[in-house]
Amino acid sequence: MKKLLFILVTILTAPTADAMSFARRALDRITKVAYYAPITLYSANMAKNIITSSVLIEHEVSQLRDADEDTTRFVHKNLAAIGLKNPESVHVKIDDGRTIFAAALSTTNTLVLDSDVFEPSRPRSLLQMIYSAHKRSILPLPAIALDKSCKAAAIQHEGAHLKYHDSESTFAIYAVSPLATSYIVQKTKKVLQKNTHNNPTMLRMLSRIPGGIGLCALSMVGTLLGLQYLERRADNAIIDDKDLLRASALLYKEIADREDFLSNGYGRLTSLCRSPHHPSPHARYKRFQARLDALEKQEQQSSAK
Repeated sequence: MKKLLFILVTILTAPTADAMSFARRALDRITKVAYYAPITLYSANMAKNIITSSVLIEHEVSQLRDADEDTTRFVHKNLAAIGLKNPESVHVKIDDGRTIFAAALSTTNTLVLDSDVFEPSRPRSLLQMIYSAHKRSILPLPAIALDKSCKAAAIQHEGAHLKYHDSESTFAIYAVSPLATSYIVQKTKKVLQKNTHNNPTMLRMLSRIPGGIGLCALSMVGTLLGLQYLERRADNAIIDDKDLLRASALLYKEIADREDFLSNGYGRLTSLCRSPHHPSPHARYKRFQARLDALEKQEQQSSAK
């Protein structure tokens, strides 16, 4: 009797095939949603930030004051040096202390300059500009010399962003990177799983959750690589002039040294020195120094002939 009762209870409480199939389908759908949720939320957040920031930037730029005639001529001269078409059509605006060096907005054909750099009546060091922008205290370090060659190099760098329409390219990178990453990962998975069974196992379904986080991380890495490429292209647009290359090399050497100092003495404060969208100052210093060395070697060979 006890044995019969045990068999009956086991039959009644055992999950049916339909119930197991339903649970499997539900888990399959839930894990698929969990797989695409991180990259979808990341893309939606980036789209919101791009739209919001572009509207705010255009509004704020319209409120900025125009640069004086001498500064405007200096800017247009350096924009013409990199081959920008119609450099006189570029609007030159002055921002009081919120922009580091300069910023280019190709959507409005505008170059925004920091008043602390381009108006010598109010000189400040680079670190003071960085820390005031982040509302942090100023470290007692010597000022970086911002001479005319350094300013010219900064204008040519930002002018390259205008020349190549990098504001639009930035929007495209943010939009395309998640889609491209998802497409590549899906194609790779199909190739690797070509000979496996169509019905995913429980482990494979559950692995979608960390896989979705990894997909989002890959998309973020792709975005950063794309943005850093735009910065390297703008660096390469600076003309082969020894004074400009030397000033750029010395500037990034100083920034790299101070970043090392901040990293060793102040931990994560080093993140205030640069955006992850930009290549490291160490790498930029090496590239400018290599260009300067190559140019000097070329001049020596020409003079030897």
